[in-house]
Amino acid sequence: PDNLQPLYEAIADTQPDLSALRFGAIGLGNHEYDLFCGAIRSLDALLIARGAQRIGERLEIDVLEHEIPEDPAEAWLSGWMAHL
Repeated sequence: PDNLQPLYEAIADTQPDLSALRFGAIGLGNHEYDLFCGAIRSLDALLIARGAQRIGERLEIDVLEHEIPEDPAEAWLSGWMAHL
C-alpha cells in the first residue's frame, strides 16, 4: 500500500543494521488477488534480511474470510504477547 511504501524504500535504500529490532507482522489482503498479503510478506523479508527478528509467526488476514479483521488480529495479539 502507498502508506507502507516509503518505509520499505527507506530501509531498502539505506540498508540499516536492524539487528536490535524485534517485530510482529500482520497483513491484510484478499486471497482473490495474485499478491495476497504481498506487502507484509515483502516487508517481513526485508526486515529479516536487515537483521531484525520477527517475534512469533506472521498473521495474514483474508478479508473474504473475516468480516471483522480485528477479530483474528486480537486473537493473534494475545498469543504474540506471550512471546515478549
